[in-house]
Amino acid sequence: MQHRQQSMTQEIAAAKSAISTRTARRIEQSNTLPRAKADRDWRTREDPGICHA
Repeated sequence: MQHRQQSMTQEIAAAKSAISTRTARRIEQSNTLPRAKADRDWRTREDPGICHA
């Protein structure tokens, strides 16, 4: 919430960050930083370009 560090209200900072006010409150109260989704390391099927003979 970079906008919040610029002395904006929580509602304005949340709107500019495209998140809900409730999510902004949860992020600010948390002791950890939010992380993006991790890339998955599994596959549902074989790639057609890889041949396992």
